[in-house]
Amino acid sequence: MVFLHVRKENAKKESAKVNRLLRENKPVFALIYMEGCGPCNATRPEWSKLEHLPALKNRTDIVIADIDKDYIDGIPHLKENIQGFPTLRYFTEGGKKKEEYEESAISKKDRTVDSFMEWIESKAPKKGGSVRLTTRRRTRFNRRTRRTRRTRRTRHTRH
Repeated sequence: MVFLHVRKENAKKESAKVNRLLRENKPVFALIYMEGCGPCNATRPEWSKLEHLPALKNRTDIVIADIDKDYIDGIPHLKENIQGFPTLRYFTEGGKKKEEYEESAISKKDRTVDSFMEWIESKAPKKGGSVRLTTRRRTRFNRRTRRTRRTRRTRHTRH
């Protein structure tokens, strides 16, 4: 998982990253907030908990961002049709397709880390199958001793 914070001190650099990841067709989950907004101040701590969840740590195919509304101009797809703050959106297909958190099909929209996780799991691409360890015997020729020998090799396979 890539977690980006677009704020005053890093707005240009992080906005460029968000744009690049959108062009790479990565799914982007964005919290767009306004400083001093009461509901935003209540939502941001729950949103930031996503950064430390073990279930998302190894998901390099997901982008999660929190973006200060004053620095959203550098990200064209994100600033369209913002009705209020905080705005929670999911972007895919290079930013062409989007969904609001409030319009999603999740069971409970209470802006907690659990509801955010349910939303992300419902939208993010599924990881390909389960990983299983397999052992395979193979014959290997040892050039130094000029003999063949049987070896065991353990590898990861996807099913």
